[in-house]
Amino acid sequence: MTLSCILAGIRPGNWLRLYDSIASAFSGEWELIVISPYELPLALRDKTNIKLIKDFGTPVRCMDIGLENCSGKYITWAADDGYFLGKSLDTAVASLEGKENTVVIGKYYEGLGNNPFMNSKSYYYINFHDGSRSRFISNDCLMVMEGVVPAALLRDTGGWDTQFEVCPMAFLDLSVRLFRQGCTFIFQEETMFKCSHMPGHEGDHGPVHDAQVEHDEILFRTIYKSENEKGRCKIPLDNWKTSPEVWTRRFKNGNR
Repeated sequence: MTLSCILAGIRPGNWLRLYDSIASAFSGEWELIVISPYELPLALRDKTNIKLIKDFGTPVRCMDIGLENCSGKYITWAADDGYFLGKSLDTAVASLEGKENTVVIGKYYEGLGNNPFMNSKSYYYINFHDGSRSRFISNDCLMVMEGVVPAALLRDTGGWDTQFEVCPMAFLDLSVRLFRQGCTFIFQEETMFKCSHMPGHEGDHGPVHDAQVEHDEILFRTIYKSENEKGRCKIPLDNWKTSPEVWTRRFKNGNR
Protein backbone atom coordinates (compact mmCIF):
# COMPACT_ATOMS: atom_id res chain seq x y z
CA MET A 1 0.00 0.00 0.00
CA THR A 2 1.41 3.39 -0.98
CA LEU A 3 -0.80 5.97 0.72
CA SER A 4 -3.14 5.97 3.72
CA CYS A 5 -5.52 8.83 4.47
CA ILE A 6 -6.76 9.24 8.05
CA LEU A 7 -10.20 10.74 8.63
CA ALA A 8 -11.60 11.56 12.06
CA GLY A 9 -15.17 11.87 10.85
CA ILE A 10 -18.51 13.18 12.08
CA ARG A 11 -20.19 14.05 8.77
CA PRO A 12 -20.91 10.81 6.86
CA GLY A 13 -22.80 12.72 4.19
CA ASN A 14 -19.51 14.25 3.03
CA TRP A 15 -17.40 11.09 2.96
CA LEU A 16 -18.18 10.06 -0.62
CA ARG A 17 -17.01 13.44 -1.91
CA LEU A 18 -13.78 13.09 0.06
CA TYR A 19 -13.29 9.51 -1.14
CA ASP A 20 -13.73 10.57 -4.77
CA SER A 21 -11.30 13.46 -4.32
CA ILE A 22 -8.57 11.10 -3.09
CA ALA A 23 -9.14 8.91 -6.13
CA SER A 24 -8.70 11.98 -8.35
CA ALA A 25 -5.67 13.35 -6.50
CA PHE A 26 -3.72 10.07 -6.29
CA SER A 27 -3.19 7.44 -8.98
CA GLY A 28 -1.42 4.82 -6.86
CA GLU A 29 -2.73 2.30 -4.33
CA TRP A 30 -4.43 3.98 -1.38
CA GLU A 31 -6.76 3.42 1.56
CA LEU A 32 -9.06 5.58 3.67
CA ILE A 33 -9.06 4.93 7.42
CA VAL A 34 -12.21 6.40 9.02
CA ILE A 35 -12.44 6.74 12.79
CA SER A 36 -15.96 7.71 13.77
CA PRO A 37 -18.95 6.66 15.86
CA TYR A 38 -21.06 6.62 12.68
CA GLU A 39 -21.60 4.01 9.98
CA LEU A 40 -20.28 4.32 6.45
CA PRO A 41 -22.83 5.72 3.99
CA LEU A 42 -24.33 3.13 1.66
CA ALA A 43 -22.36 4.41 -1.32
CA LEU A 44 -19.07 3.48 0.39
CA ARG A 45 -19.90 0.14 2.00
CA ASP A 46 -18.76 -1.92 -0.99
CA LYS A 47 -15.38 -0.17 -1.24
CA THR A 48 -12.53 -2.50 -0.38
CA ASN A 49 -10.04 0.26 0.44
CA ILE A 50 -11.96 1.75 3.38
CA LYS A 51 -11.55 0.71 6.99
CA LEU A 52 -14.03 1.98 9.61
CA ILE A 53 -13.02 2.07 13.27
CA LYS A 54 -15.69 3.03 15.81
CA ASP A 55 -14.65 5.55 18.45
CA PHE A 56 -16.27 8.41 20.39
CA GLY A 57 -13.00 10.08 21.36
CA THR A 58 -11.51 13.46 20.53
CA PRO A 59 -10.45 14.18 16.94
CA VAL A 60 -6.78 13.88 17.95
CA ARG A 61 -7.35 10.54 19.67
CA CYS A 62 -9.07 9.34 16.50
CA MET A 63 -6.14 10.49 14.37
CA ASP A 64 -3.71 8.45 16.47
CA ILE A 65 -5.94 5.38 16.38
CA GLY A 66 -6.06 5.76 12.63
CA LEU A 67 -2.27 5.99 12.41
CA GLU A 68 -1.90 2.68 14.23
CA ASN A 69 -4.21 1.06 11.66
CA CYS A 70 -2.67 2.44 8.47
CA SER A 71 -0.81 0.14 6.09
CA GLY A 72 0.49 2.78 3.66
CA LYS A 73 4.10 3.79 3.20
CA TYR A 74 2.98 7.40 3.38
CA ILE A 75 0.31 9.09 5.50
CA THR A 76 -1.99 11.99 4.76
CA TRP A 77 -5.14 13.12 6.54
CA ALA A 78 -8.34 15.01 5.89
CA ALA A 79 -11.23 16.85 7.48
CA ASP A 80 -14.66 15.71 6.36
CA ASP A 81 -15.79 19.20 5.48
CA GLY A 82 -13.29 19.26 2.62
CA TYR A 83 -11.63 17.48 -0.27
CA PHE A 84 -8.29 17.09 -2.07
CA LEU A 85 -7.53 19.09 -5.19
CA GLY A 86 -6.05 18.25 -8.56
CA LYS A 87 -3.20 15.73 -8.60
CA SER A 88 -1.77 17.13 -5.39
CA LEU A 89 -1.24 13.77 -3.67
CA ASP A 90 0.54 12.36 -6.73
CA THR A 91 2.86 15.37 -6.65
CA ALA A 92 3.52 15.03 -2.93
CA VAL A 93 4.28 11.31 -2.94
CA ALA A 94 6.54 11.64 -5.99
CA SER A 95 8.57 14.34 -4.22
CA LEU A 96 9.14 12.02 -1.23
CA GLU A 97 10.37 8.97 -3.14
CA GLY A 98 13.96 8.16 -2.25
CA LYS A 99 14.09 10.72 0.56
CA GLU A 100 14.32 10.12 4.28
CA ASN A 101 13.27 12.33 7.16
CA THR A 102 11.28 14.51 4.77
CA VAL A 103 7.74 15.92 4.96
CA VAL A 104 5.57 17.56 2.30
CA ILE A 105 3.49 20.55 3.40
CA GLY A 106 0.38 21.06 1.30
CA LYS A 107 -1.27 24.45 0.99
CA TYR A 108 -4.94 24.57 1.87
CA TYR A 109 -7.71 27.11 1.83
CA GLU A 110 -10.88 27.63 3.81
CA GLY A 111 -14.32 28.76 2.75
CA LEU A 112 -14.22 30.91 -0.37
CA GLY A 113 -10.44 30.90 -0.34
CA ASN A 114 -10.29 34.69 -0.33
CA ASN A 115 -7.43 34.96 2.16
CA PRO A 116 -4.42 35.83 -0.03
CA PHE A 117 -1.98 35.01 2.78
CA MET A 118 -2.95 31.32 2.65
CA ASN A 119 -1.35 31.10 -0.80
CA SER A 120 1.99 32.46 0.38
CA LYS A 121 4.71 30.52 2.16
CA SER A 122 4.92 33.14 4.91
CA TYR A 123 1.47 32.12 6.16
CA TYR A 124 2.75 28.60 6.91
CA TYR A 125 5.45 29.65 9.40
CA ILE A 126 4.30 28.96 12.96
CA ASN A 127 5.71 32.22 14.27
CA PHE A 128 3.78 34.18 11.63
CA HIS A 129 0.69 33.76 13.82
CA ASP A 130 0.15 35.56 17.12
CA GLY A 131 -1.64 32.60 18.69
CA SER A 132 1.25 30.16 18.20
CA ARG A 133 4.34 32.40 18.30
CA SER A 134 7.06 31.42 20.75
CA ARG A 135 10.69 32.44 21.10
CA PHE A 136 11.43 28.77 21.76
CA ILE A 137 10.12 27.76 18.32
CA SER A 138 12.45 28.41 15.39
CA ASN A 139 11.36 31.10 12.95
CA ASP A 140 12.13 28.57 10.20
CA CYS A 141 9.56 26.06 11.46
CA LEU A 142 6.65 25.60 9.07
CA MET A 143 3.27 24.21 10.13
CA VAL A 144 2.14 20.86 8.76
CA MET A 145 -1.61 21.46 8.80
CA GLU A 146 -2.08 19.40 5.64
CA GLY A 147 0.53 17.26 3.93
CA VAL A 148 2.10 13.87 3.40
CA VAL A 149 4.51 12.22 5.87
CA PRO A 150 6.35 8.89 5.64
CA ALA A 151 4.53 6.48 7.94
CA ALA A 152 7.74 5.28 9.62
CA LEU A 153 8.73 8.86 10.45
CA LEU A 154 5.29 9.76 11.81
CA ARG A 155 5.15 6.67 14.00
CA ASP A 156 8.71 7.17 15.25
CA THR A 157 7.75 10.71 16.28
CA GLY A 158 4.73 9.35 18.16
CA GLY A 159 1.99 10.77 15.96
CA TRP A 160 -0.17 13.53 17.38
CA ASP A 161 -0.25 14.36 21.09
CA THR A 162 -3.66 13.53 22.56
CA GLN A 163 -3.16 16.05 25.35
CA PHE A 164 -4.73 18.26 22.67
CA GLU A 165 -8.40 17.73 21.92
CA VAL A 166 -8.71 19.03 18.36
CA CYS A 167 -6.41 19.09 15.40
CA PRO A 168 -5.07 22.64 14.82
CA MET A 169 -2.77 22.92 17.85
CA ALA A 170 -1.93 19.19 17.72
CA PHE A 171 -0.78 19.71 14.11
CA LEU A 172 1.40 22.65 15.18
CA ASP A 173 2.90 20.60 18.00
CA LEU A 174 3.74 17.77 15.60
CA SER A 175 5.30 20.30 13.23
CA VAL A 176 7.65 21.55 15.94
CA ARG A 177 8.62 18.02 16.96
CA LEU A 178 9.37 17.02 13.35
CA PHE A 179 11.39 20.19 12.80
CA ARG A 180 13.45 19.61 15.95
CA GLN A 181 14.38 16.18 14.63
CA GLY A 182 15.98 17.83 11.62
CA CYS A 183 13.25 16.93 9.13
CA THR A 184 13.31 18.57 5.73
CA PHE A 185 10.03 20.32 4.94
CA ILE A 186 9.06 20.50 1.26
CA PHE A 187 6.60 23.35 0.69
CA GLN A 188 4.38 22.26 -2.20
CA GLU A 189 3.23 25.09 -4.43
CA GLU A 190 0.20 23.15 -5.64
CA THR A 191 -2.76 23.64 -3.31
CA MET A 192 -3.64 20.32 -1.71
CA PHE A 193 -6.90 20.71 0.19
CA LYS A 194 -10.05 22.83 0.42
CA CYS A 195 -12.28 22.88 3.49
CA SER A 196 -15.15 24.93 4.82
CA HIS A 197 -14.85 27.79 7.29
CA MET A 198 -17.17 27.81 10.30
CA PRO A 199 -16.10 30.41 12.86
CA GLY A 200 -17.14 30.22 16.48
CA HIS A 201 -20.24 28.11 17.10
CA GLU A 202 -21.50 28.21 13.53
CA GLY A 203 -22.89 24.91 12.25
CA ASP A 204 -21.49 21.93 14.16
CA HIS A 205 -18.22 23.71 14.93
CA GLY A 206 -18.99 24.67 18.54
CA PRO A 207 -17.18 21.81 20.33
CA VAL A 208 -14.08 22.31 18.15
CA HIS A 209 -14.05 26.06 18.82
CA ASP A 210 -14.48 25.62 22.57
CA ALA A 211 -11.82 22.91 22.79
CA GLN A 212 -9.32 25.07 20.95
CA VAL A 213 -9.80 28.34 22.83
CA GLU A 214 -10.56 26.91 26.27
CA HIS A 215 -7.93 24.16 26.30
CA ASP A 216 -5.64 23.56 23.32
CA GLU A 217 -4.31 27.08 22.77
CA ILE A 218 -3.57 27.37 26.49
CA LEU A 219 -1.83 23.99 26.49
CA PHE A 220 0.28 24.89 23.45
CA ARG A 221 1.44 28.16 25.04
CA THR A 222 2.21 26.32 28.29
CA ILE A 223 4.31 23.67 26.54
CA TYR A 224 6.32 26.15 24.46
CA LYS A 225 6.78 28.94 26.99
CA SER A 226 10.13 27.75 28.34
CA GLU A 227 13.59 26.72 27.29
CA ASN A 228 13.04 23.35 28.97
CA GLU A 229 10.77 22.24 26.13
CA LYS A 230 13.32 22.80 23.36
CA GLY A 231 14.27 19.13 23.55
CA ARG A 232 10.71 17.84 23.17
CA CYS A 233 10.60 15.74 20.00
CA LYS A 234 9.20 12.25 20.41
CA ILE A 235 6.22 11.01 22.39
CA PRO A 236 4.80 7.48 22.86
CA LEU A 237 2.93 6.27 19.79
CA ASP A 238 0.18 4.82 21.98
CA ASN A 239 -0.35 8.07 23.88
CA TRP A 240 -3.99 7.98 22.73
CA LYS A 241 -4.66 5.25 25.29
CA THR A 242 -4.49 7.87 28.06
CA SER A 243 -7.22 10.03 26.48
CA PRO A 244 -10.93 9.74 27.41
CA GLU A 245 -12.94 7.21 25.42
CA VAL A 246 -15.79 9.71 24.99
CA TRP A 247 -15.27 13.33 23.93
CA THR A 248 -17.94 14.89 26.09
CA ARG A 249 -17.80 18.31 24.39
CA ARG A 250 -19.55 16.67 21.44
CA PHE A 251 -20.82 13.32 22.69
CA LYS A 252 -22.76 12.83 25.90
CA ASN A 253 -22.53 9.29 27.29
CA GLY A 254 -21.62 7.97 23.88
CA ASN A 255 -24.46 9.77 22.07
CA ARG A 256 -24.52 12.76 19.69
